[in-house]
Amino acid sequence: MAAPTLAARAAQIDSARVKSLLVVALLVVGACRSHCARYAEMEAKCGDAADKDVNQRRTLARGMCEAADNADSSVAKAGARFANEADCADATDDCDAYKKCRDAVK
Repeated sequence: MAAPTLAARAAQIDSARVKSLLVVALLVVGACRSHCARYAEMEAKCGDAADKDVNQRRTLARGMCEAADNADSSVAKAGARFANEADCADATDDCDAYKKCRDAVK
């Protein structure tokens, strides 16, 4: 009787660990997504795009930022600069300060 009980308990422990790891992974992914979303919004707000191109600029900025997490090393390398620029968006809400930081990253 003890063997099935130990096996059931082991399954519960593994299940709890898996759930914990899944929650942590989702939080990390969510943080990256919000980081890139903030960058995209700052690019739309502060970038040099014409009014008609703001949505396109937002979409491209977010996609390039998220590319930094790509498994393909060449894609990740291309996205790394945009991810670094995204740090500037996290640092300020002011367009002038954002542009100065962004230009320093380039």
